[in-house]
Amino acid sequence: MLTHNNHCIKFYSQLLKNRYRLLAKQKESEVKQSSWQAFTGGKGKKRVKGTLKGLRKVSIFKSPELGGKVGVVGSGQGTTAYDSKKRYKLNSGLPD
Repeated sequence: MLTHNNHCIKFYSQLLKNRYRLLAKQKESEVKQSSWQAFTGGKGKKRVKGTLKGLRKVSIFKSPELGGKVGVVGSGQGTTAYDSKKRYKLNSGLPD
């Protein structure tokens, strides 16, 4: 009779241990879930410096006129005009 009680005690102790482990895992999962939800929910979206999100109202895939390039911002404008390149001659410091 004593051995049967020992087996019952061992069985119930394992059962309690497994339930405790399961509850601990569930609690850890809830903590992680609430942490993730707090991270994704946030107090509001912060604007990242340097981005143009929200400023562009026209699709970049719309060509403004004939001959315009699709996907190029400011495609209706011409190219930038630069001065022609000039060679710089250094005086050697010697009299002519």
